[in-house]
Amino acid sequence: MDHPGLLSSIGEVRHTFLEACSAHSAHFRLLLLLLLLLLFLQTLLGILERLYITIVHPAVRERCLTAITKILYFSTPEMLTESMKVIHPPATPP
Repeated sequence: MDHPGLLSSIGEVRHTFLEACSAHSAHFRLLLLLLLLLLFLQTLLGILERLYITIVHPAVRERCLTAITKILYFSTPEMLTESMKVIHPPATPP
């Protein structure tokens, strides 16, 4: 479940955000920040899921579940829907 394009996307969004900070309104900066947060959430959920599946140590698995639970609690349904589209893309018909 590696997402090679995701890290470059995060870098691009960060660069765009830094350029926009001086040139655009606070509303535009907030939208860019929310996009960056969504990209971070997608990356973090994918990593935590992979760790939970592959690690056998109970303490590490418990911490992964705790982090996933916090993400689920504090995220909006729209953010979670978008994250799941990236982490588990829908199957395409043959």
